[in-house]
Amino acid sequence: MSERVIRFGVMFLVAGAMALAGCSSREDYVESRIERAREHAARREYAAAQSVLDEALERAPDEYSLLREKAEIYARANAFHDAAVWYNEAHLMDPSSWQALVERWSAELEEAPESDD
Repeated sequence: MSERVIRFGVMFLVAGAMALAGCSSREDYVESRIERAREHAARREYAAAQSVLDEALERAPDEYSLLREKAEIYARANAFHDAAVWYNEAHLMDPSSWQALVERWSAELEEAPESDD
């Protein structure tokens, strides 16, 4: 084998390892931000929780789990209109996700005034 082929193989392996590490670090980043937001929400610091998620969405705007978490925290704060909006955003990002759609409907029902029927 020529030195050139070996060098190319090594470069290919290094590039692959870097790509995997980058993917892992994005996943780690998203998970750490969700965990941090949940910690805030557990202390009823809902604005701080949303701020953490907003920052994460700036870095990873196509991350479905961040959209769902924003909706979950709004629902936890009884901000059902906002929760429905973010569940809808999550559903639009992943139309195959029936969970976001069902949660949106649930939030809309919570928001609706009770009738005297």
